[in-house]
Amino acid sequence: MSTKRLVLYALVFALAGIVLVWFVVGSTLPETFDVESQRDLRAPSARVAAVVTDLKSWNDWSAMDANLGPQTTREVVGVAGTVGQAMRWTGQKGTAVLRFRAVGDNGVEYEFRGQLADGRDYPWRGDGRIEWQQDGDVCKVRWQEHLTWETMAGRWVAWFGAQQENVRRIQTSSLQGLAEAVEAAVK
Repeated sequence: MSTKRLVLYALVFALAGIVLVWFVVGSTLPETFDVESQRDLRAPSARVAAVVTDLKSWNDWSAMDANLGPQTTREVVGVAGTVGQAMRWTGQKGTAVLRFRAVGDNGVEYEFRGQLADGRDYPWRGDGRIEWQQDGDVCKVRWQEHLTWETMAGRWVAWFGAQQENVRRIQTSSLQGLAEAVEAAVK
């Protein structure tokens, strides 16, 4: 057998092995992951509630954003503090929507969905909850995200932790912005 043929066989088997690992291991990786961040704020829970339940104020304190191309627009529709209030991003790559599913005295629940420009749903979806509880002089705020990846590539990215760290960075930065927004109003 020639050296060229041997190298070709080795290359074909190596590629087949990589593809096999990609699909066999990838199919066992979880589709979902959870991220949680917490922060104590020096503000009354009523002030935290007023800021968090109004999506128009999120632009001032939240790092959550959807970059859908160079001319992405953002609009908020619905009544502040009510189920159905939504923030919609629109751009060349499609649309993304964060919509309140539940609004209460101590928290909000939301869904985050997207659609590609060709009309297909994004291969991910998220559900989150931000809750707050007064504890003496501080308001304890907890932000939870539950994300689902429907693609094999998304599962691999999630397995290596890149997506979780990105979500944690957004939560941490947003909670810092929330602290600045509500604590400045108290002073």
